[in-house]
Amino acid sequence: MPDIKASIPAILCAAFAIFLQIQITLLQTDDYLGLRINLADLLLPFVGIFILSSLLLKKSSWPHWQKPFSALWLVALTVVMTLSLMNGYRLSGELSNWALINKFTGWFILMAYLYAGAWLGTNHAETTTKALIKPLIFCFLFITSLSAASIIMAGYDLLPLPLARLVIPDYYQLESMMGNRNALAFLFAVVTVFTTVFSSRHPEIIPRWFLILFWSLFPALLCLNGSRAMWLAAILLLIYLGITNKQIFLRFIFLPLLFGSIFFVSVLHESQRNLIFSPFVSSSKLYNHSLREENSEQRDAKNEQPNIHNGDNVRLKIIESSLERWKQSPILGAGIGGGIAYQKEKYGETIDLIDNSMLWILTDMGLIGLAAFISCFAAMLVALWPYFREQKQVLPPERQTFLICTFLMLLVFGVFSLVHEILYTRFLWFILGLALALPHQHQTKSSDP
Repeated sequence: MPDIKASIPAILCAAFAIFLQIQITLLQTDDYLGLRINLADLLLPFVGIFILSSLLLKKSSWPHWQKPFSALWLVALTVVMTLSLMNGYRLSGELSNWALINKFTGWFILMAYLYAGAWLGTNHAETTTKALIKPLIFCFLFITSLSAASIIMAGYDLLPLPLARLVIPDYYQLESMMGNRNALAFLFAVVTVFTTVFSSRHPEIIPRWFLILFWSLFPALLCLNGSRAMWLAAILLLIYLGITNKQIFLRFIFLPLLFGSIFFVSVLHESQRNLIFSPFVSSSKLYNHSLREENSEQRDAKNEQPNIHNGDNVRLKIIESSLERWKQSPILGAGIGGGIAYQKEKYGETIDLIDNSMLWILTDMGLIGLAAFISCFAAMLVALWPYFREQKQVLPPERQTFLICTFLMLLVFGVFSLVHEILYTRFLWFILGLALALPHQHQTKSSDP
């Protein structure tokens, strides 16, 4: 029994590592963009009860944070979210389901993930790193590889259409089980960082053969996903890896990447090549290449106006309407949901989400909200940087590597947040909690509860 109790933190980490990669959208209608939930959300209440019981019975310690990050930053952001929700009600006289449930209630779910990770990082730092890394990386490659293979098979008509609809979206883009290709792209970038850095520093945790396999499959996953932000992140990561560890880069990354590219091109169906190798062209090309059976009238209508609700034209319209609405309330913003509501006022219908975290915060929360969020994430970066640099002698090597990877993850988040709305990505906050928490054995008088 004691052994089972001691393994619970590791089991929790492994479960989160897997379940955080599976998302579904519920209750989507013409007037409501739907509620996107994560499989780990179903686990969260039980984990919360377990953690609270442990804290109340004084069997564990409350999370401590590495300075300059502290709980005060989270309080400040929560106050900003609350004021923005109230401001939205003041301006419009109503609260949409998207504002109240998706964003405001969703914020507290993110905080629950952050504190769950922080509790594990404070009380069980010595067991959580390995417990998270292996399931996170192995599960990602397994699921995405199956999804990628399904897309290639569909190109050869080897998958029955009903089955194809279950395993891949209606258009040829890799989403895996994240429910959104951009969310998968961010996860892909993060897993790339953790896989490469951990394998180069700790081959006993992530063996080198897995690093070779990962980078061999990298070209297929990158091209099938089609995210332009991921292409940019991949270039930056390759430059970083080539500079910091040339030997690992040449032996375990460059050659597998080269052979993987050749193999992927050779197995890809000819009809898919023109669609996939166009990452810097409007994604509507991929969207319009549907797997659904359509009659000639539907195809003609789609071809006549292919970009009304897809691709870069949509982004430009959303950016235009968002900036217009922000200029009306530059300090406090339009309130949560105000940017989307203005789309209906300007265009007569809701086009889509503001697919840009920075722009969404600016539009709905104004300059005050944007300053608060940027300052908070800056505090996180500063907290992580001296942590693995100045405390090398007191931290286990695996913990140092984990902090380096999390620091890089935040930089990747900064890149993606400029072109996608990924602030509500669950795994981001859970990993941040694990990394920003001060392990119990290293707490000092200067740490913050």
